[in-house]
Amino acid sequence: MRSAHLVFRLYLLLRRIDILNFLIVGAGGFVGAAARYGISLLPLNERSVFPVNTLIINVVGAFAIGLISTAAKHTGLDGRAVLFLKAGICGGFTTFSTFALETVTLFE
Repeated sequence: MRSAHLVFRLYLLLRRIDILNFLIVGAGGFVGAAARYGISLLPLNERSVFPVNTLIINVVGAFAIGLISTAAKHTGLDGRAVLFLKAGICGGFTTFSTFALETVTLFE
C-alpha cells in the first residue's frame, strides 16, 4: 500500500512539472554548449598558459545573463524565452567548473 501511495505522489508531482520547460532548457543548452565549443577552438593568445578563452566565455555569459534579466524585467519577455536564454543558452555556454579546473591547472 505504501508503494502505491508513493507512486501516486510522484504522479501528482510530475503533473505539475511542465515537460516543455525541460525541452526548452535542453535546446538552449545545446546552442550554448556548441557556441562554447566553437569559441574554445579560437587561437587566442596561444603563448599564454592562462585560459583566456574560458575567461572570455564566462565574462560574456555573465554579462548576457544580466542583459537578459534586465530586458525580461522591463519588457515583459515571455518566461519560456527567459528560460531558453538564461538557463539554456547561457547555462550551456558558461561553465564555472571548467574555469575552476583551468585555474587550478594554471597554478600547478
